[in-house]
Amino acid sequence: MWKRTYDSSPVVNFKWKATIKRKLREAGGEMKVKKLRKAVVGAYAEVAGDTEGVEELFEAKLAKSGVAVNGKMASLVS
Repeated sequence: MWKRTYDSSPVVNFKWKATIKRKLREAGGEMKVKKLRKAVVGAYAEVAGDTEGVEELFEAKLAKSGVAVNGKMASLVS
């Protein structure tokens, strides 16, 4: 059966893991989580234009991305 959706928001293809790891690599492999969040959410906002509920989504994607979070610092796992 066909599924109809009446949502007018477009589907956004955003690569969370790649963006998180790229931002960490650009910063030398380690940076504060708050700064990383701001950079990644900013990149998402450029693509999607909407930032509603993105901070919670970022936290979930960060946990699944294979990045080590120690306190306030996030670092790449080698």
